Amino acid sequence: MLRVVAIGLLAVVVLLLATLGGSAWLAWRHPAALPWLLQRLPGLQTSDVSGSFAAGNLRIGKLDWQLPGGGGRLQLWQVQIDGARLTLRPRPGTQAALRLGRVQAARALYTRAPPSGQPRQSPADLRLPIDLALDALAVDVLQVDDMPALRQVRGALLLGDSGGTQHRLQDLQAVLDTGSADAPAPLQLSGTLQIGSAAPMPVQARLQARRAATATGAPAWQATLTATGPLASLMTTLALQADAAPGSQAPSLQASATLQPFAPWPLGSLQLTTEALNLAALSPRWPQTQLSGQAQVRTQGLREPAAISATLDNTLPGAWDAGRLPLRQLQLQASGRPDQPDRLLLERFN
Repeated sequence: MLRVVAIGLLAVVVLLLATLGGSAWLAWRHPAALPWLLQRLPGLQTSDVSGSFAAGNLRIGKLDWQLPGGGGRLQLWQVQIDGARLTLRPRPGTQAALRLGRVQAARALYTRAPPSGQPRQSPADLRLPIDLALDALAVDVLQVDDMPALRQVRGALLLGDSGGTQHRLQDLQAVLDTGSADAPAPLQLSGTLQIGSAAPMPVQARLQARRAATATGAPAWQATLTATGPLASLMTTLALQADAAPGSQAPSLQASATLQPFAPWPLGSLQLTTEALNLAALSPRWPQTQLSGQAQVRTQGLREPAAISATLDNTLPGAWDAGRLPLRQLQLQASGRPDQPDRLLLERFN
């Protein structure tokens, strides 16, 4: 999401450089030329434009862009761009290198285009015609469709780093708005992302989430999600750990999965283990539990049989109306095709 926002903020510069030739240089140098040229870019509308890139103090009251190729709609409010340096043709095959000291927006809203009905295709590569460096990117409120908003988004973005061989998102910080009045505490997010620009586009990503303890007794917990490997087939791991109550075991969850983001059925395999996991510590809407066990899911595609096995013990069972889970023990073996969710063969259930 952060990359979408950054590209939207700077697409103006990229398109000007790529398509308008000498007019782009006028827009870079002269404030009077920039608003007129912006209105001539396909799908882009801007208002309250002042300053210039060269002066290092560009301001845009609102930017509304229908992204090309069915890429959705990006809207930005109160955009400020400070400190810009432009180098033309820094190396063969690259039109320009643009470095911005700080890019800030009060609000960003990205609305995805309706599904096309066509299968998702993995990109052949992620090479870009320019190098782009944002030393400091700040978005006060970032929202995608009607999903919970991210607030106080901060980070640094490098597109075309290391001679154009990789893209990096560094020092990401954000606060997740759960959209619930009874949320126990805000969720603090941090992370990094690195992806190669050439096939097989190797990925190294790490995202951490933390929630503080609350006055109502919900313990603090933290989770770390990692993803490595080529973009088309990622190895992911999730580790969750909560603070232990006095005299009890610390709740934990570990999971590993193979994901194929562009396949019709993206899940390849899943392994999960838990120890003394209390679901209520993660959300006040969930029951009090103390879950220990393991589960495995093995799949081979959307139309191929998948196998599921699970063993789970809950040492804190109880009734729903008492805020508990009415389950003491579960042993499950089942199979079914992912494209036929209404058909499940239970080989063992007790």
